[in-house]
Amino acid sequence: MTNHTFDILVVDDEKEYGEVLKIILEEKGYSVENSTSGTEALEKMGRRDFDLVITDLRMPDMDGRELLGEIKKGGYDSEVILLTAYGTIEQAVDAMKAGAYTYVTKGGDPEELLMEVAKIREAKKVREYNRLLEEKVMGGAMMESRDPKFRQMMELAERAAQSDSNILMLGESGAGKEILASFIHSKSARRKEGFMEINCQ
Repeated sequence: MTNHTFDILVVDDEKEYGEVLKIILEEKGYSVENSTSGTEALEKMGRRDFDLVITDLRMPDMDGRELLGEIKKGGYDSEVILLTAYGTIEQAVDAMKAGAYTYVTKGGDPEELLMEVAKIREAKKVREYNRLLEEKVMGGAMMESRDPKFRQMMELAERAAQSDSNILMLGESGAGKEILASFIHSKSARRKEGFMEINCQ
């Protein structure tokens, strides 16, 4: 996995509440900035990337639902969590349909929010790791060889990818097992699903 700080933008017109969230999140090792309006938040997002935006639903100039729409329209690579003290199923469903990752009741147990943030962070790590592996494999340089044994192995890997059977690969550390596993995954019917390496040692 890549070692990347997880950057969060907290957007809340109640400055004190935003500051409290900042402290709670920074204690967990996240990098946090605050904004007191949707307009200011978009300005900050124009200057730097954020992995996650946590925004209050009800704000005067631009509410959280509108901010969510602007983030999605702008193509920002940021997940969005909406906070509200007026939690209803209808609002939650609407927010999720609009592209929010989730919906958390404002003023509730901070652990609920922290759990959701941790899920987003882990999902982002997995996506980044898979992207890097795919670059290595699909870039072709690591899979091209004139060596007959190597080509035979790759042909076997492609055949294995068409099977639904479990595949066991043995080899010393650094031999390229995860690269080969990623190659098999990329050629399989499950290629649109996530690929996760788990070290069981």
